[in-house]
Amino acid sequence: MPASLWARLLVCVLAAAHASALGPAATSATAAAPRHGDHENYHYLAVRLAPSTDAAESDTLEARAQALASDLSYHYLGRVGELPNYFLLAAEKLPPVARDDAPLTPRSLEHAVELQRREHVNALAGADGVAWVEAQVPKVRLFKRAPMPASSAEEDARGRPFRLDEIIESLQIKDPGFPKQWHLVNTLTIGNDLNVTGVWKQGITGTGSTVCFVDDGLDWHSKDLADNYYSAGSYDFNNHVPDPKPKVAEDRHGTRCAGEVAAVRNDVCGVGVAYDAKVSGVRILGGPLTEADEAAAINYDFQNNHIFSCSWGPADDGRSMEAPPQIVTDAVLNGINNGRNGKGSIFVFASGNGAGSSDHCNADGYTNSIYTITVGALDRNNLHPVYSESCAAVMIVMYSSSGQHADAIYTTDWALSSPSFTCTDTHGGTSAAAPLASGVYALVLEVRPDLTWRDMQHLTVQNAVPIALDDPGWEKTAVGRRYNNKFGYGKLDAYTIVEAARTFVSVRPQTHFLLQPAIVGKPIPQDQRLTSVLTVTAEDVLRANMSKIEHVTVVVNIDHQRRGDVEMWLTSPAGVVSQLATHRPSDANTEGYRNWTMMTVKHWGEDPVGDWTFQITDSLHPSATGTLNYWWLTIWGETAPPTVARPSLPSVIPSLPPVDPPSSTSSAQHTPTDSPENDGNLLPSGTKTRSLLRPTLTATATSESDGSGAGGVALPVSNAGSGPGGAAAIAFGAAVLGAAGGGVWFIRRWRNSNPATAGAAGVSGEDYEFEMLNDDEVDAAFEDEDDDNGGDSRGSRARDDDTRGPIPDRFVLSNVDEDTGEYHDDPDDHI
Repeated sequence: MPASLWARLLVCVLAAAHASALGPAATSATAAAPRHGDHENYHYLAVRLAPSTDAAESDTLEARAQALASDLSYHYLGRVGELPNYFLLAAEKLPPVARDDAPLTPRSLEHAVELQRREHVNALAGADGVAWVEAQVPKVRLFKRAPMPASSAEEDARGRPFRLDEIIESLQIKDPGFPKQWHLVNTLTIGNDLNVTGVWKQGITGTGSTVCFVDDGLDWHSKDLADNYYSAGSYDFNNHVPDPKPKVAEDRHGTRCAGEVAAVRNDVCGVGVAYDAKVSGVRILGGPLTEADEAAAINYDFQNNHIFSCSWGPADDGRSMEAPPQIVTDAVLNGINNGRNGKGSIFVFASGNGAGSSDHCNADGYTNSIYTITVGALDRNNLHPVYSESCAAVMIVMYSSSGQHADAIYTTDWALSSPSFTCTDTHGGTSAAAPLASGVYALVLEVRPDLTWRDMQHLTVQNAVPIALDDPGWEKTAVGRRYNNKFGYGKLDAYTIVEAARTFVSVRPQTHFLLQPAIVGKPIPQDQRLTSVLTVTAEDVLRANMSKIEHVTVVVNIDHQRRGDVEMWLTSPAGVVSQLATHRPSDANTEGYRNWTMMTVKHWGEDPVGDWTFQITDSLHPSATGTLNYWWLTIWGETAPPTVARPSLPSVIPSLPPVDPPSSTSSAQHTPTDSPENDGNLLPSGTKTRSLLRPTLTATATSESDGSGAGGVALPVSNAGSGPGGAAAIAFGAAVLGAAGGGVWFIRRWRNSNPATAGAAGVSGEDYEFEMLNDDEVDAAFEDEDDDNGGDSRGSRARDDDTRGPIPDRFVLSNVDEDTGEYHDDPDDHI
């Protein structure tokens, strides 16, 4: 029997079974709900409801979600973490029925399960008030930034103990491993440590601060951690149980990181940077994980978990380029907006260990977010370790293992066969660097618990200490600070930043504006740089009410036969150059950059007025060519003092209209907008959102090569800067997941053209139109997958007869191999 006919028969059989077996009494929202994580027997679906204009309260949203589940005979499982308008539903999996003339095969079984899943997505997508829906399939897409192998060379004698005894005596430290904790008191290379003992002597030890380790578990039974364990802020999202204890031998990473921060001052192992701080454990790296669980994890108990320490991310292999899915993006924004009672969660991320594979952290959508503090590594000699990833998003570095010495971090450990505790001196990589920053921030919050997430970033930039000044990567910024892609602004000095925090004046609210995309459409030269310029005027800055820059994000759309060949730079009006991307020789991806976001902190404090120059070159493989289609720029910063006059602005954010391909220079009228009230859209608290929808720009696509422009490049409608969805998209990287092969059911998102209602349709502030593929297209997708044998045929495309205009982005049911947990993303779906 042909595969297409068999698929249709399966659909008919499943539909009949669904009608007979899934009655309201069997699967209604009032029936016994399935346990979380029972993916063998249930399909799990996350939905986002669009709040109505007259009733956007969370309890009303919850009632609507419950009614939706009841109407469709699904189980209602509750809200996704702390997200006010995301909910989790479950539908029972039905066993496919075999036919005499077509026995079930593994392939047909997989097909049948996928068709069931799509049927549920179809049903939810067609329901009133549903803005987004995605099936939740566990997969492995996040990896620990684990310790790097140490050299077997013997440790050099690079100094002598001279102050250790005095510190031990004055602070009554009895921990036997304390002399090995060189990152706290370095007696070999004097001064190369956190300079924390002076803070401890003032009685500042992290009291009142809580650091949550989102990791592979936490051994709270350890004598080194038990007294500082915060159980209410802990949970295991891999097994859906309250206890985050490690389960398998590899689950020692989170315990090691927690020991760096809060190992108790006692007679076990060593001490933590903030040894009286509380630590919690949220387990997500112990196995496959759904996106909804990841979103819930990074908001878990976010009123009492103050700092989220994350030593993980996409694979550090020099090939991967992945950003958080939409639901996780919104969770981060929710944490920034609502965490710590509106002051914002502090998200600390390790930059990654892929430098040896020529990886860089602007290829990671977690580390290139404006909402995260990205931490690289620094070795005992104040040198850059060979593994630590560099990029313009690195804010600081902290101590960790070396590529030359066995100088790793001494901390608490866990072993499957261990009794009550164990210790290690082999913890390293950027995994060890990020927790040390989290520990210092715990000390800061003890002194100033009122600081916001942006206050912490400002304190970090202003008080980081440059090191290894003979490294050629150091450059002066426009405001006189030193910056280096390897080291960021330098290392954190605990005493310096704590003292600065005492008198720090909180920054004014955030503002941002974006410049209309520069449509270039020119080939990328091999030996020269293709240049394009966008211009910021004084009027732009006045309308945005911006006083000075914090972050700058650049979104690029590039076709290329080998993605890793390109290098990119951004030069500010002051002449400060940020290298946004270096070449990655192992990245042979043929999809190019599909609206990929890169970020730089190098322009912190600059005046944005003037020409911003983007340059790109093709540095490898002359036979692999590419085209720069378009790019745009978003500038984030602090608002001006209240004395600066502000124009009267509308209260609703209209959407960005489609852009006609300009000539070399294009200009249009400004349409300033103000931020609406937070109606569930998760705008950062205190954020003044400005969207200069059609600012004056100089989109000169000039090249030193003779490449001719390719006019009429298709440009998606950008919502960047026009609301929380746009803010999240351009600030937190790609947000919408694609699908390979079978992942062909998608939701098309159409912008509401009525400014009076824009921004009232959920987190992304948009209305949605859903379109499902017909049976022929479903069959064709599976046939294509078979033909390609799992190759790079990724995601669905709009039909040729679709003439309704550009599609901003798509929500796609991800295609996942449930046996391997492998995730395939469509680069076209990154926003």
